[in-house]
Amino acid sequence: MKVFSENLKILRLKGKDVQDFLQRVSTRDFGKFENNSVLRTVFTSDNGRIVDFISVLKFEDAYILAGSSGKEEILRDFMNKYIVSEDIEIEIVNSIKYTLIPEFDNDYEFMAGCNYVEGNYFYIDDYRFRKIIILGLNDNSDFIKLLLEQPDWLDNVSFKDIAIEKGYLYDSMELNEEINPLECGLKEFISFNKGCYIGQEVIGRMDSQGKVSKVMVKINSDFALKEGDKIYFMEAGIENECGFITSAGKSAFDYTGLGFIRSISMNEEFKYYINNNAECIIFTKQI
Repeated sequence: MKVFSENLKILRLKGKDVQDFLQRVSTRDFGKFENNSVLRTVFTSDNGRIVDFISVLKFEDAYILAGSSGKEEILRDFMNKYIVSEDIEIEIVNSIKYTLIPEFDNDYEFMAGCNYVEGNYFYIDDYRFRKIIILGLNDNSDFIKLLLEQPDWLDNVSFKDIAIEKGYLYDSMELNEEINPLECGLKEFISFNKGCYIGQEVIGRMDSQGKVSKVMVKINSDFALKEGDKIYFMEAGIENECGFITSAGKSAFDYTGLGFIRSISMNEEFKYYINNNAECIIFTKQI
């Protein structure tokens, strides 16, 4: 089993008003969020841009928020901004996040919800592809030692290559306040029926009017890509800049990446290329 580990600071929320607060400030419907459950949601700013894309775990009297590494203080400050008189306590806790990738998608089908063993949280995450997530808080856990026997460890580069291949977003390259969740394929994590939340008016208007300004694409190329590369196309002899690359990696067969192209520039007949070099043709597929 392939395993990727990273240091991750998680947020632990307690208080009688936490669930109502999550309903009010994030994109998912927490109205029927039960104990031992897991739900992915997006926190967005007033203008509908991404603050973070997180998993929320509910176990007994605590809500555990696991988001992007390095954004825990940003998320805490965002929530504090909207806490007025609610009974909510926020604590930042150090953990080791283990992402276990089973050989087959139907492995561990027996697992469900949020589980708590020897001081560690673990759950199944099916976003883009099946993963077992462990939030390790107990360094001496026999459970973790047993589960991690003879792992195939992935380094940062190898895990990023897998993430790009699957279109899996987990860091600030795509999850930031320059991007709207509709632009990067997160519509399934937005409730359009629950009522108001932070950024709801902007996101709802963009969806109803079909005004998503750019779309995320998976990119394949025979040339090495770099984060920040500009994407162009030629029309009627005129070169047009239409997008940019946010993540770059490599597969067994070619170079890969994730990026964004303006919606009005998406056309199957266009040949896209990078950095003003028409020979550096890239192949794109909307995610």
